[in-house]
Amino acid sequence: MTDILIEVRPQSQQRPTRFILVSDDGHVSVLEYAMINGNRLMYNTRLIRFEPSQSQ
Repeated sequence: MTDILIEVRPQSQQRPTRFILVSDDGHVSVLEYAMINGNRLMYNTRLIRFEPSQSQ
């Protein structure tokens, strides 16, 4: 079982840092964090289903 965590840092401070979690069963979670009054808050979570490509 292998999970992959990718941190995506924005060029602008106005945009949130995103963490993309890829699990070994093909699920992708996108976690967005924002700094509000000095507190880091998670404000959006999306679950995406990746269908593996059948072509080689």
